[in-house]
Amino acid sequence: MRLNQPAYTQYHAGTAGVTDVTVTLPQATQAGAFVVVAVNAGAVATVQIGSSGGTSLTKRTERSLGNVEESCHDGSVPTGTTTLNVHLSAASQSARITVLEFAAAVTFATAVTSNSYITQTVATRRASAAASAVLTGDAVMIGSVVVDNSTTAGARPLAMSPHAELVHVGTATGAGRQFYSAHGIADVKAAEAWPWSGTTGTYRQESSTGNSGLGIYMACWYYTDTSGQPTVISGQAAPNPVVVANREAGDYYTTWTVSSTALSGVIAGYSDRHSVAAGSTINFAVDSGGAAFTCNVYRLAHQGSDLMGARLVASPTCTTQSQPAPTVHSTLGSTSCAWTNNVAWTVPSYAQSGFYVALFNTGSSFFQVPFVVKPAKRQRGKVTVIWPAATAHAYNPFGATSDTTTGTGRSLYGANQDDQIGHRCYAVSFNRPFGTLTGRKQTWFMDSFYGLIQFLEAMGYDLEYYADTDLGTDPYLLNGSRLIVMAGHQEYYSLAMRRCLNNALAARVNLAVFGANIMHWRVRFDSDTNPRIMYCYKDSYLSAGFDGTTLVDPVEYTGIWRDTRRLASPFNPYRLPEMIDILGYFGASGPLNQNLVVPSSYKTLPCWRNSAAGDSTFTSGIGYEADFDGFDVSEPVNRVALSATTFSITTGAGPNGPPYTSTGSRTHHMQLAQLQSGAKVFAAGTWQLPWAGMGRWYNNVFNSGATPVPDLQNFVVCMLADLDAQPTTLRVMQPGTDSTAPSSPGAARPMSAYGLTPVGASCGPIRI
Repeated sequence: MRLNQPAYTQYHAGTAGVTDVTVTLPQATQAGAFVVVAVNAGAVATVQIGSSGGTSLTKRTERSLGNVEESCHDGSVPTGTTTLNVHLSAASQSARITVLEFAAAVTFATAVTSNSYITQTVATRRASAAASAVLTGDAVMIGSVVVDNSTTAGARPLAMSPHAELVHVGTATGAGRQFYSAHGIADVKAAEAWPWSGTTGTYRQESSTGNSGLGIYMACWYYTDTSGQPTVISGQAAPNPVVVANREAGDYYTTWTVSSTALSGVIAGYSDRHSVAAGSTINFAVDSGGAAFTCNVYRLAHQGSDLMGARLVASPTCTTQSQPAPTVHSTLGSTSCAWTNNVAWTVPSYAQSGFYVALFNTGSSFFQVPFVVKPAKRQRGKVTVIWPAATAHAYNPFGATSDTTTGTGRSLYGANQDDQIGHRCYAVSFNRPFGTLTGRKQTWFMDSFYGLIQFLEAMGYDLEYYADTDLGTDPYLLNGSRLIVMAGHQEYYSLAMRRCLNNALAARVNLAVFGANIMHWRVRFDSDTNPRIMYCYKDSYLSAGFDGTTLVDPVEYTGIWRDTRRLASPFNPYRLPEMIDILGYFGASGPLNQNLVVPSSYKTLPCWRNSAAGDSTFTSGIGYEADFDGFDVSEPVNRVALSATTFSITTGAGPNGPPYTSTGSRTHHMQLAQLQSGAKVFAAGTWQLPWAGMGRWYNNVFNSGATPVPDLQNFVVCMLADLDAQPTTLRVMQPGTDSTAPSSPGAARPMSAYGLTPVGASCGPIRI
C-alpha cells in the first residue's frame, strides 16, 4: 500500500455548541486518492468531504459505549481536496481524528469489535490480497487520567508502520470518563500471523493487559490491496531496520523484567555464547530443580513507549533436566557449571540485530539470561553498540558448590560479595548463570546500558549490536562502522579486543563512550572464537587471591593497563592508559553519585545548541565511577571539555591503579577529541548519564515518577550528530505523559566549531 502523505492526526477539544470539526489536511489530495479516517470521540461521528454539506464517507462498523465511539470511515475523494468535516452527534465533545490518504483505493475487508481480545482471520482465499493492512483504534475509559498508559501503548499489532501514537483525548462529557486513543496502520500478510505463534493468516488485535474489567474497548478494521508491498509513504526513504522493528507492538515491562528479590533457588541458567548471528542457534543450560518451566525471548528496545521496552520474539521449547552441582577450580578458584543444554533457539535469518534476554519462568520464580543477536553479514555505516559482557562476568558472584543460586561464589573482587581482594579468584567461567543482579547491580545491563540503548532505539538510530568479546574474534570487526557506542561498564579488555577498537579508530571510525572505568584491567581468554573462561590475576595488586600464594599471572600479564611498574615476570608489555590514549583516565572508584554540572560558559559549544542557556545540573549524572583527565603527559591535547563538575573523592585511583584510596577535590569533564586519523571521540567519563534524564530506565528499575530532561536528550542527539550519526524518529519516550521530543540536531557541526585542530595536525596518537 502507498500513502500519498504521512498519516495526519488532528485533535479537537470539546467546545460548547460545536458539533462540526473541520479537518485541514497538510496538503491537497492527489488524483485517485482514497482516504481512510479513524475517529475516537465522545459522540457518534460522521465524516463528509469538504464541508458539512459534502458527500459522506462510508462508515464502517464502530465500537460504542454510551456516548464514546470508535469508528472508521472511507471513500474516494476528489483531486485537490484540502478539508474534511467530522460531525459529532453532541456538542462539547473531544475527538481525535486520523486521516490516511492512499494513492489508490483499498478494499474494506471486515471489522471486529470487542471489549477484550479480538481474533480476525485475513481472507487468504483472496489470491489478489497479497498484502493486507489493519487500521486500529483503541480507547481506554477510566475514572481519571493516569500516568501508566500501558493498556493502549501495548495494543497489538498497533505500533507499526507508518503511524502509531497514544494520546490523551479528553473527557467524554456525561460519562465523566477520560479516554485515551491510539491509531496506527499495521502491515500483515496472509502467510504470517500475529502473534507469531498463531495460525497462519490469523491476527489477534489485543491490548497488553486486555480485560473488559479494566474498561478497555477496542475496534479494528481490515483493508486489503493488490500491491503485495508493505505500506510506504510516497517520496520518503524506507526506514532503517531498527525503526521497522520498533513499530511492532511491545510487551509491558512487568512481563519481562526481574528484580533481585525475584531470584530464588528454583531456577537459573546460562547461554553457550554471548552473541549469536541471525540464522544461527544459541543454546541455554537451565537448572529448574525438576520444576517445569517456560522460556520467552525478548528483544529490548522501545516499542512506542518506554513502558513497552521489549518485544516477545520467540518461546522456545523447554525440557526439564537434572543438572549437576557446580564445581570450583582448585587453582583458579572459579565456579563452573557442566550443565546440559535443554533450551535452544534458532534465530530467524531476518531477526533484527539487538540486545535480547531469555526469561525462564517456573510460574513463581524467574531468571534472565542476556545475549546479543549480531548481524549475519556486516553492513557498512551502522552505529555499532557494544555490550560489556566480560565486565558483568568479572563481578558475577554466582554460587559455590553448595549454593548454586545466590551470590556466595567467588568473583574477581572477593568471595560471597565481601569485596576482599585477597579472597578473589583468578579467572571467571562463562559457564555459569549471572548472579550480578544480586551483587554488584551497577554492573548489570539494567543499571545504565539499557537506558541508553532504549533512547537510541526510540530515536531511530541505525543500530547493530555486538558483545565486547566479539572484538577479540576479528581485528577489523568494527572498521566499517559509522560510530561505535561503548555503553555501560566496560572495564575488562584483552589485547585483541583493544587492537580491534584501535584499528577502527585508525580507519577513521568515530567513537562515543557512555561509560567510565573503561579498559582498566587487561585480561586474557581461553579462546579467541567463543571464550568461556576469562583470566585476570590482577597482578597490579601485588598480593595473592584466594589461595594465598599466587601474585601474578603465570602465563601473561593480566593487571592494570596503565601500570608502569616492572612487576615480576611476565611484566606489563604495553603500559597504556585507559581509552587508548584518547582522553579520560579512571580516577575514582565507586560508589559515586554526583550531579553533572554544565556551566553557562560551556553552552556556546555546538553540542548544547538545542539546550537552554544558563547553567545546567543533571541529577545523578556522574557515577557509579568516574574518569578524569591527568596522569599522562603524552595525552592528546586536541580535545575540548563539554562540562565541568568539581567534587571531593575518597576512593581515587593511583597512577598504577590500586589501591583506590586517594582523596581530594577533582574536576570531572565530559570531553570531545579528534585523532590524527580523523576519528572523533566523545567520552562521558561516567556511565550514569542515562540516570540524569535520558529516560525512565536506570538503576535496574523502571522509574515511573521520573521525567526525561529535554536538555540532556538534546545534548545526546546533537553530540551523536556531530559524530556523524543522525536520528530518524525523534519522539517522546512515553506518549501521553511526555510533552517534548528532542529537536532536530541539523547537520553535523565541524570539529573546528569546537575549537579543535583540523585533521592532519598533532591530534593524538593511537598505540598498539
